[in-house]
Amino acid sequence: MTKLPLDEALQAEVMTALRLDETLPTAHIGVIATDGAVTLTGEVATEHQRFAASTLVQNVAGVRAVADELVVRPPGSRMRTETAVAVDVARAVDASAADGADIAIEVAEHIVFLDGRVARHGDLVAAEQAALDVPGVLNVINRLRIEPVAALGDVQAAMVEAFVAFAKEHASGVNVSIDEGHVELHGSVRTLAERQVAEQAAWTTPGVRSVKNRLHIHT
Repeated sequence: MTKLPLDEALQAEVMTALRLDETLPTAHIGVIATDGAVTLTGEVATEHQRFAASTLVQNVAGVRAVADELVVRPPGSRMRTETAVAVDVARAVDASAADGADIAIEVAEHIVFLDGRVARHGDLVAAEQAALDVPGVLNVINRLRIEPVAALGDVQAAMVEAFVAFAKEHASGVNVSIDEGHVELHGSVRTLAERQVAEQAAWTTPGVRSVKNRLHIHT
């Protein structure tokens, strides 16, 4: 039996691994192997399939690097015009937006670009997800900014309000620092639930751009 060259053998092993995953459209995925580096080409229907294919290949013995050149092309995306996609994205994002949001939308080659400002981190995430859910959208580039920047007093007040379910006095164990909307939580809480409540309260405060939770749980 003739032994395959190393690159061809690795290519065959990767293709076999991909075919074993019935959720992947392997008929549309190409594999190139060169000195242990594997390049994935072709099309998949979702970001989940793209991630799954790349992760699967990384676990194949002999693979040293993966170049993911897969294109996400949802079923029916070729049949939808960019005008139709843009109209639906605008409606979906507007429906998800909170009061005060100012969001500009651009669609190019079925990729959505979001620019503008929102008040909360949750609004930023909601706008991106609303756009991603529109049929025909291949990707979303989220360039939204959180403005205005939160003040220290706003975050501290959110902590007290969030701890009502536990006991307001326990909010005093949470020390808050903030710099240009970037929040750090220090101190101690009694339980994991309180730690999570504190972080969520910070995230939901208007103007917060990031949260580092350094709280520890005391017994």
